[in-house]
Amino acid sequence: MLGGGERWDTRIRSRFFSEDYGRASSDRRSQYDNVINSFYEVSETLRAGVVGRYFRDSRDHEVQFLKPAAYWNPTPELNFGAVPNLDGDYRLNAAYRLSPAHRLNALYNNEVYSAWHTYNRSHSTTLQSGYDYSEDENSGRVFSQASVYIDGNFNNYLQTGLSYNEKDLGYFLSWNRILRPGVEFGVSAEERYRLFNEVDSGPVVAAFLRLDFAAVGGRLAPTDNRSVNFTRGGVAGAIQDSSGKPIPVDNVNFLVNGQRLPQSQSGGDYYLRDLKPGVYEIAIDEFNLPLEYVPVRKRQLVEVGRASVTEANFEVRVEYGAAGQVTDSAGEALRDVRVVAIDASGEEVSAGQTDQFGYFRLDRLLPGSYRFQIRQTDEQGERIVAERLVEIRDDFLFDQNLVVN
Repeated sequence: MLGGGERWDTRIRSRFFSEDYGRASSDRRSQYDNVINSFYEVSETLRAGVVGRYFRDSRDHEVQFLKPAAYWNPTPELNFGAVPNLDGDYRLNAAYRLSPAHRLNALYNNEVYSAWHTYNRSHSTTLQSGYDYSEDENSGRVFSQASVYIDGNFNNYLQTGLSYNEKDLGYFLSWNRILRPGVEFGVSAEERYRLFNEVDSGPVVAAFLRLDFAAVGGRLAPTDNRSVNFTRGGVAGAIQDSSGKPIPVDNVNFLVNGQRLPQSQSGGDYYLRDLKPGVYEIAIDEFNLPLEYVPVRKRQLVEVGRASVTEANFEVRVEYGAAGQVTDSAGEALRDVRVVAIDASGEEVSAGQTDQFGYFRLDRLLPGSYRFQIRQTDEQGERIVAERLVEIRDDFLFDQNLVVN
């Protein structure tokens, strides 16, 4: 891979196997597979370039081509593409977004015409239905499938589908789980789902595991090295407690110079990819962070180098809160009363004021023992007029009421 610049992107993949690799005899020629994709942004709506391949397998099957390719987006809702596939045949596609929830697609690839409709029912469910027609088989199939993100987690999703090919019903079912950036596994089962009138060999069950690590700060961190090249680097780190233990949270975003860029985050680890060399301000977005976790430092400056991954961890601490009502001995609510929390060492660590209904709230309380107090000052000095012992463990507390006598 070469990388990219402001308006260009060039990627090269090359593999070579010698003639005696993996074989008992050396009577066959060597194998190779070289692919290039190079595109230039001609305008805001047009990207043009070339795609090429130079390939030979162990059976002397060869593919050699270098052809033009283009992506055109005349409007934000409409886009077209004409790009050669690995066989050198053009893959033609068109897409039109009817609304934020509805999208139409059309595709021609490998002598198969396809058209389908996608409906994003919610942030956790996507439904898709369509029709495929094969020129080679002179037959078609209808299909419908669904993708469900379990508990709204984009790193944990199920996919299922049904199809009918004018002769048989087909099905597929798969589950993918991303445990960490670069650590992913999945299982799937399929029978006749993608077939037209071909001979069916029965159900197919498969499983996979992907492990991708980089040396970061003297340790191996899960990343995604597919996006690291001579002009790009990345940032990897974890959301962790004061002891350095990762906090197992999902879907927490990170901002790069105030913007959300390509990234992955799961199980407390995160990875920001495809970054140009330079210094960036990395900030943690608290929106999806559990309420009790508070970053010790919300942002930090990080230097990114070429073909390397930089470490940047974010420490969080657990803070809870408590709420209650202040009343007099007759049960009447008291407004504008100051309530304080005193920790085990006698320090005031939090304070709040009652509203017109006598309710108060104390925040930023670490797990531990506290005394909630109301103090008044008169001619005899300051004195405690109400007190309550409170134990903060692993949750927010309510109904921590105080009565002023």
